[in-house]
Amino acid sequence: YAHLDSFAPAIADRVRAAQRETQRYTVNLWLAEGEIPVRKGEVIARSGQSGIGFPHLHLELRDADNVPVNPLSYGFTVADRSPPTISRIALTPVGLGSGVNGGHPSRTVAVRWRAERDRFEAVEKVTGHGTIGVSVLGYDRAEAASNKLAPFSNRLIVDGKTAVTAVYERVPYGDAYQIGLDRLVLGGGEKPDVYFNLFRLPGNRLAFYRTEEGSDGLLRLNRGSHVIEVVSADAAGNESRARLHLVIDKPPRIDSARIVAEAGRLFLEANASDAEAGDLAMKVEEKTEAGKWREVQAQRVAAGAGPFSWALPGVGSVWRLTVEDSSGQTAFRTFALSSRPTTG
Repeated sequence: YAHLDSFAPAIADRVRAAQRETQRYTVNLWLAEGEIPVRKGEVIARSGQSGIGFPHLHLELRDADNVPVNPLSYGFTVADRSPPTISRIALTPVGLGSGVNGGHPSRTVAVRWRAERDRFEAVEKVTGHGTIGVSVLGYDRAEAASNKLAPFSNRLIVDGKTAVTAVYERVPYGDAYQIGLDRLVLGGGEKPDVYFNLFRLPGNRLAFYRTEEGSDGLLRLNRGSHVIEVVSADAAGNESRARLHLVIDKPPRIDSARIVAEAGRLFLEANASDAEAGDLAMKVEEKTEAGKWREVQAQRVAAGAGPFSWALPGVGSVWRLTVEDSSGQTAFRTFALSSRPTTG
């Protein structure tokens, strides 16, 4: 027990004796069986309010190695029929050659409950490429507790095959400093969202991940559409599922672009390519004096069929070229002129 206000007299006397003997306030005591007998109904301590800030009873069960274990999987059970709640799924590009929805920051997607399918489903489709890590935001709605608990386990399923399972059952104190490698903190404010990672970053030696030998749980998928599922479970076996569709598609590239002057007029010349060799939507915009972008040209072209040329208005000095492929991936380039180029 922890966070106590005081011990019963027999225990307090034993602690004070050890403090005097060691000349230390903090002592570690290992009691022999029967050294301080306790009978049913006897007061052994009075609860305190350190830690979470209000009077409570903190109970730990530890194994033979003095590692805390989950009491609900070691003989203590409660009636619980409420499955965990899954709120959002996060996708994080790992490495410079990776991206999600055209960018490198983590992308979070909300999920909504679909009763007719008995699962949560993402409210949008996500596009990515390269190496991607999946994280989940959720909690357990245990009926025996008024506060939100962490799920007992989270499992990542990719195209019907389990990629990694994290079971939060046993964490040695010596590994507690590594818990940050299992968490993804997103959002500002006093209470940011804390996601559970379903992948192992370099240096992570936490032992509660279950993967195929040599696997780190990171997604390295082939081009096309993939079904990503996260299953959160509690200690009573209640489960919740969330599904997300991930499209693997490299973004288009702007291979060349320049502004040239001919016969007193400005032209933007550019060429773009796409790994999937599909059609591209190319758009040219001018930045107005109010700081907003105004479209001046738009065209759908075949990737790699250029170069293409667009006449530019004679009044602007800042332009932007945007290229978008069929899956919504984009690339852009901005041009700024300090003076008007001359023909030649």
